[in-house]
Amino acid sequence: MNEDAMKAVKTVLNKHTLKTQDIVKRWDIFRFVIKLKNAKITELQSRIAALKTEWEINRAVIKHLRKNMKAVRKKWELLI
Repeated sequence: MNEDAMKAVKTVLNKHTLKTQDIVKRWDIFRFVIKLKNAKITELQSRIAALKTEWEINRAVIKHLRKNMKAVRKKWELLI
């Protein structure tokens, strides 16, 4: 092979190498972004679970208070 052909081959190979490195870097970035999004999803799922638990506790407290209110009303009505 003559020098011009070798230079042309090297140029093509260098361009290919740069494109390949660019693709690898992009995939690394995509993987990182996906990890961040998965972490955010996990965080939000934990928050949802905590809010559901809090809601159930509040619901039970309200139910208990309503029951006690009925008992207080009955006692009050008996006094009047």
